[in-house]
Amino acid sequence: MLIPTLAAPLARLVPAALQDRIGRETASLVGSLLVRPGHPLICTDPAGVAALDKMRDRLLAALPVEATEAAGAAPGSDSIRVQVVGSGLVNAFAAPGGHIVLTHGIIRYADGPEAVAGVLAHEIGHVVAGDGMVRVMRTTMTGVIVALLTGDASGGFGAAGLGQFIEAGYSQDQERAADLFAVRLLTASRLPVAPFIGLFEKIGQEVGEAPDWLGWIATHPDPAARVAELRGYDTGLTGPALLTAQEWQALRGICGPAADSIPLRLRLTGDGNGRGNGNGNGNGNGNGNGE
Repeated sequence: MLIPTLAAPLARLVPAALQDRIGRETASLVGSLLVRPGHPLICTDPAGVAALDKMRDRLLAALPVEATEAAGAAPGSDSIRVQVVGSGLVNAFAAPGGHIVLTHGIIRYADGPEAVAGVLAHEIGHVVAGDGMVRVMRTTMTGVIVALLTGDASGGFGAAGLGQFIEAGYSQDQERAADLFAVRLLTASRLPVAPFIGLFEKIGQEVGEAPDWLGWIATHPDPAARVAELRGYDTGLTGPALLTAQEWQALRGICGPAADSIPLRLRLTGDGNGRGNGNGNGNGNGNGNGE
């Protein structure tokens, strides 16, 4: 019980520069665990990256810089650094220091850019709350201590520790707070909330009410409860379109044409019950045999 109790107060003591190094190392290692050999680790298609940056900047424009800097993120326009990894897993996570990873799977699974923006806003909520550093402290406390003493962010973060990082998830309170943060940030950015809610409805229809997959949806109440709670915060107000149709297609293609053949998965391991047919539409008629 000692480490969980100490994780939050100790996380606040980790210097911002070290949080950034730990976050970069965490994002890199977790990405390598999710991506199968032969698939792109970091997706860098220029048009796709430009569309992703446009989405991020729309959200950050409504967020005080101090909010991210307080959580150990870099100052200014680089306060949130988002990357896409070439995995078919429908997933996203926030690492310390403002580093966010989206899988290509969640972009392909979403019905439009506003749904992806909702996921990104949710992860920004974890960044602002400092949840990523607390999560690291709870799962790899020894590694953090080594990093604090040596300045080496890689010394204590091996595959085993990062596996624990993925599996640990967030508490339901942390997830609810990130959900509400996302709804408020979307509203402040004049973006619709309904596509974000629709993403959970889609997951609930395909997975059911007892989710056992990992990632940003792992420790949440069932999708139906999540949808019901979020609907109460949807004002229906919207502003200019987030992305053009061309930009949305560029974002979906950020990992290159070959990545569209990677089957989508709602669970970390393929057991024959996965969803998605691998053609990028995520309609739930695949065989779940992994990437």
